[in-house]
Amino acid sequence: MLTSLKSCDHLYIGADDSNHAGTNKKGEIIAVTFSIFREDSVVKEQVNRRDPRRAYNLLNSEGRDYAFTILTDERSKHCGYNLVLAVPLLVEEYLKGKGTGLSLTLNLYFDGPLRGYQRRFVCESFPRHTAHADGFCKKELSVHSQKRATSLRCPDIVIAADAIAHDLYTNHTLENLLTDPHMIAVSHEEMAARNFRLRSDWLQQSF
Repeated sequence: MLTSLKSCDHLYIGADDSNHAGTNKKGEIIAVTFSIFREDSVVKEQVNRRDPRRAYNLLNSEGRDYAFTILTDERSKHCGYNLVLAVPLLVEEYLKGKGTGLSLTLNLYFDGPLRGYQRRFVCESFPRHTAHADGFCKKELSVHSQKRATSLRCPDIVIAADAIAHDLYTNHTLENLLTDPHMIAVSHEEMAARNFRLRSDWLQQSF
């Protein structure tokens, strides 16, 4: 478990969602993984198969952790960029819970590509910290067969976030999720405000 950040200056963060925007019966689950170890952020070949047991074992070890939230508002049900909006809020709430006043270097790794304005929006969401963000196309098709690739290249913390988001959505009741100690609520009003700012950034970039 990630018990303290006092001796840490870099934090590595993976993020994924349950991919149910538009069809969610529980809501869209956003999972975020944390590690103080750089090796968990190294891009490498991964087996394209979810293994929640491996993910939980990794994140329950010393120096690692995870958190999640559930988006149930109507806008989030039809939004394809919930990660960009929600992850900074989730990370900030997690850091507040750790009681750290230190300035950290946050290295954020998302499932899915990030456009330039989205990457900038994520990094500017952390004025007290130095932030870097990148995205990985985890579900790319094989170039030759046009079938889902049997392997992929991304960090362990992204693979773990994917496995946990899918497991929480598929195998847990809403009641259990809401009382889980890893659950962190985010404000729907703040999500809406962030969506307005992000769309304004996109419009400014387009003209």
